[in-house]
Formats: sequence, structure tokens, C-alpha cells
Amino acid sequence: MVAAAIVAAGCGAQQEPEQHEFPDANDPEYAASFDGETDSRISTSVGEEGGVVVLWPRVVPADDAGSLSSVAASLQERLRTIAEKALPGRPQDVRPEPERACPYRGCKGVSIGAVLAHAGQGCAVVAIVSRPGQSAANLVAWTSGTKVRASVVPFREPPESKIEVSDYRPCQELESDLAERDPAVEAAAREAGASMNDPVE
Repeated sequence: MVAAAIVAAGCGAQQEPEQHEFPDANDPEYAASFDGETDSRISTSVGEEGGVVVLWPRVVPADDAGSLSSVAASLQERLRTIAEKALPGRPQDVRPEPERACPYRGCKGVSIGAVLAHAGQGCAVVAIVSRPGQSAANLVAWTSGTKVRASVVPFREPPESKIEVSDYRPCQELESDLAERDPAVEAAAREAGASMNDPVE
């Protein structure tokens, strides 16, 4: 299971795919298998019906991900706050590091997460919002210099292949850049929550 690389336009940064091999999380038998290695990046919770699962950000490439834990934690807290504002009163399930994806059967509520791409001391962020179940993910460019080449990706498909970064922002100075685009992330979360009563794709 290999994640696609982010396209870095104009910056010359080459992103290496993750090398560690995990069991195929798209295998229907995966969830029922507990005698082998478990992919720790998959959430051990599906959240509550009608709630929100706030996932840990996907840090790509995974090299030196530990050095970005504080940035990732700050992003997750920002996602939690946005979800609370967009979907007030909904129960939240905030997943610990490194649980960044819903299980194969999907989450029971809206899931919200992010891709945190990095190169040197620079970062780029894209928010990921999904309806309950095995639903496609909506991508929202969250930092300037970042764009998505497709705003929707199929369930469990790595979103990195749809992201293009022309300018990485300083990782420790993302606050104001993110704030400008918070409303777009909030709108995506609100839309996903409003459709909870609709049939899931």
C-alpha cells in the first residue's frame, strides 16, 4: 500500500513515497484479522452516529513526521474548533496520533482531517472532509500556494495525488494563512453534516 507523491510545482522538492508495508486496509477481511501487524494509522474508533471524527493530520512525506507533531497537533485542534463551529452540539471523537483515516467500513459521522505536506522548513495544508460511511472525501486548499487538482477523491484513496504545491509556507507561521481559509473548511464540514440524513454514497 503505497501513497502517491504530492506534485511540487516550481520548488524542485521531490517527495518520497512511504516505504513501510502494511496489510491492505481495503481488504474486507482486514478489520476481522487481529493476528498480524495492524496499521496504526487507521482509526480504532468509528465515532458516534451523527457525530464528528477529528482525525490526526496525514504528514507527508512520513520522514521526520515526529518533528512536525506539534504542528500536526495544532492543526487537529483547529479542525476540532472548526467542526464545533460548523456542527454545534455534535459529539466529537478526537483521534490520537497517528490515527489519520477511518476504517474500511467508514466512520459513523462526518470525518475531518488534513494533509500536512512539508519540504525543509516549509509546510502546505489541505483539509479533508467526508460524509459518514464509505464516502468520497472533499479536499479544501487551506494554505496559500496550494491547490487541489480534484476537489473530490474516492473513499480511502490517498489525497496526495490531487495536491499541487507551488509555495510552501513556514511551518511555524501558518496561523494567519490558515485563518483566511477557515471559512471554506467550515462550509465543507457544515455541508457534510447537513447531508447526514441523505443516502451515503
